[in-house]
Amino acid sequence: MTTKIRYLCLITLLVAISGCNSLTTPKNDSTEKHRSYYPLNVGNFWEYRVLEGNDFDASITEKKSIHDTTYFVVNISNGGQNLLRSQDSSIYRRTNNKDYIVLKFNATLNRSWTADSSERQTYIDSRGFKWKVPAGTYEDCIRVVSVSSIDSTITIFAPGVGPIWSQMYGKNGVIVIAGGQSLTQFKLNQ
Repeated sequence: MTTKIRYLCLITLLVAISGCNSLTTPKNDSTEKHRSYYPLNVGNFWEYRVLEGNDFDASITEKKSIHDTTYFVVNISNGGQNLLRSQDSSIYRRTNNKDYIVLKFNATLNRSWTADSSERQTYIDSRGFKWKVPAGTYEDCIRVVSVSSIDSTITIFAPGVGPIWSQMYGKNGVIVIAGGQSLTQFKLNQ
């Protein structure tokens, strides 16, 4: 009888564990979550208000393959263009034939990485806060700080949206007015 009870307990435990397994978060959740902080799909569109005028929008217009790696082409209405890709838990930007990390989702707070060819040091200094812009109020935001020898930039990313706010500061900490932008509207293709 004791063996039957142990066997029954073991079966019950296995069923409970396998049942709970379907309720747990999949292993790739952090990968999927980081992608939501900078969603990359053709047709995605973001519009920003710049503090000193010169509002602009950014849209992903196509995919492009370079050396068997797929990039999303982000066209910016003020004439700029970025090539972005997602891999593991990071978003990369291609600059001067090299990929640099824009957002390293699983980075330890305040641990930096090199973000571009100018050796700009970038790090996440805050997670999980609320931020309001003209397009709405967003929870669970990430604040990314990027510092070079001549300036620094703070960018706020919201899950399910992308970059929602950014401000540039001069070397002495003075706000560069033309460098501030807030998201006014967006459209994402899933």
